[in-house]
Amino acid sequence: MITGISHLRLNRLSTPKTPTNLEMNQKNEPYRQYVENVCKVIEDHGGRHLVRTGRVTPVSGDWNPERIIVIEFETAEQLDQCFQSPEYLELAPFREHSAISKSIIVEEYDPDS
Repeated sequence: MITGISHLRLNRLSTPKTPTNLEMNQKNEPYRQYVENVCKVIEDHGGRHLVRTGRVTPVSGDWNPERIIVIEFETAEQLDQCFQSPEYLELAPFREHSAISKSIIVEEYDPDS
């Protein structure tokens, strides 16, 4: 569902941290240009990768993604600023035209709530 940035913005969260989970299936070479440049954009906007791997072990169901990426932002606002930034919007077409991807935003677990 990450074919458009608006899909990342469906759930506005006010939790202390906003992890974003992405499933990526690379279709062709322009995706490499995206990967080589997107980390700096994410870091410049306060995000950090928690998981970025192609080593995925299915446990149940028929979900077997080629690649999983988990990015953490302190706030939903940082996430929005990152994925709406001119720097990201310049890179987004490389991903959109070269990879099949889905994303979700999840709230950090709070054992006290």
